[in-house]
Amino acid sequence: MTGDDFDLRESRAGRDVIGKKVVNHFHRRPRRALNTLPAPPPGFSGRDKEFRTLMEALDPRVPEQNVVHGITGMPGVGKTALALALSNTAMERRWFAGALFIDLAGMNSQPLSPAQALASLLRQLGVAEGGIPSEIAERKSLYRQKLGEATAKSDGSILIVADNASTTAQVEAITPGNTHRLLFTSHLALFTLAEDSFHLRPLAPEDSLVLLHKALGSHAPERLVEEPEAARSIIASCDGLPLALRICASHLRADREGYLHVFSSQLASSRRLELLDSGQQTISHRFGLVVRYLSPESSRLWTLLSQTPGAMISTGAAAALLGSSFDHTRALLLRLTHLHLVEQRFHDPDGWRVHTLLKTYAQGHTPRWTQDAEHRASVHRMLDYYLAVTDSRQGSWVGDEGVETLAGAVFQADALGHSQAAINIALRIADFLWVTEEDRKLCHSILTVALKYATSSKSLRHLAQVWNHLGTNRQDSDRFDDAESAFQNSLALARVVDEPILKASCQLRLSQLLHKTGRCR
Repeated sequence: MTGDDFDLRESRAGRDVIGKKVVNHFHRRPRRALNTLPAPPPGFSGRDKEFRTLMEALDPRVPEQNVVHGITGMPGVGKTALALALSNTAMERRWFAGALFIDLAGMNSQPLSPAQALASLLRQLGVAEGGIPSEIAERKSLYRQKLGEATAKSDGSILIVADNASTTAQVEAITPGNTHRLLFTSHLALFTLAEDSFHLRPLAPEDSLVLLHKALGSHAPERLVEEPEAARSIIASCDGLPLALRICASHLRADREGYLHVFSSQLASSRRLELLDSGQQTISHRFGLVVRYLSPESSRLWTLLSQTPGAMISTGAAAALLGSSFDHTRALLLRLTHLHLVEQRFHDPDGWRVHTLLKTYAQGHTPRWTQDAEHRASVHRMLDYYLAVTDSRQGSWVGDEGVETLAGAVFQADALGHSQAAINIALRIADFLWVTEEDRKLCHSILTVALKYATSSKSLRHLAQVWNHLGTNRQDSDRFDDAESAFQNSLALARVVDEPILKASCQLRLSQLLHKTGRCR
């Protein structure tokens, strides 16, 4: 016996004994949470609204929540990053007892089959290779059984994150019971699968700047402040695509001493995708994996859309471009939205937008036929459509088509020598281009094109109208002498062609200009 230890087993006490009882408890180690999630991406930003909305949808504490939730969008828009940020945050908040992650490889040439997906998840749930059934129905049954066992052990539900889904069969096979949650991402619009599906759009310019700043990290983010115009140009070239912005940041980190304006000018050139295809994160490769789903007819329309003058187009203009009916063209456009190669505009069932980088990719993979007479005929039909609606509609149609698209149509008309389209479209949209300095520069450019064709066609009425708009444009740009000269030209022509309304407009604007500059006489 040593210290405080006494062996009393053979002793008899004749009086009260005071002793000390020591009980040792041997606790089991806490069960390690089932979690196969990859780490959340560094520098995740710009998705505050989407993050809040989807976190509310995933919350298992809210009764009667949906089981399946989807995040869809074009390649590189940040679907996986958002899904991992959501799922890791949910685990940090202890909403789920466990989380499983699986890449369904939908962007690869050989996606996982439903049977392969189930086998992968069963292995994560602790099933040995020999214990995985060969029949898919038995795999589904065992999968749900193992999820139930995991729930019973941990008294909580399981979150399954399935990245890169490409078929409904993939998602249906791994959909869990009502107590669990499935969050999948897809470059396809698999809305039939998810009670709650979220379409992820490109970032707004201000959010793009925040992401670029974070992605640069400690690598001289002040460069963005020192060269704000170059930073805006980079953001415009990436058109809100997070993957493209991150690739740009990697280039800028590698070239710490390089000037932003040099890189931005390279990015704005025809080499744009070449710069964005460095390393493992190639944008072109991702785009190509989606384009392979196109039917020949859809492929032809998408190729033609890449040749349009702007990012936006209406169903009517697309139908003219394709040389097909309105309804048939709209059906094809909806198929393109299913692949996220075209985006439907908010609150506009017949307005569509093609992402800048997707257009660049399509232009680089344009078949030979688009360079021949058939292509020219397609563009000519589209310009005829714009010309027709110019004459038949009120000012609201400009918003439907997009001012930048219509300005681009003027330059396309110039390239094709379509004088009527060049003149009339320029005249119709000139009143919408005056707010910013960029607007006024663009307005002057399209009016210069219109002036060339109005002069060569010897249409005095059109000349008078163009000079009148040029006068207003120059006045808005504080070029008062040039504005007075333009108004004088317009007034003289209006008198010749006997246009009383135009004549009155010229006189009014000229008098306002002279009064403003103190030259009234």
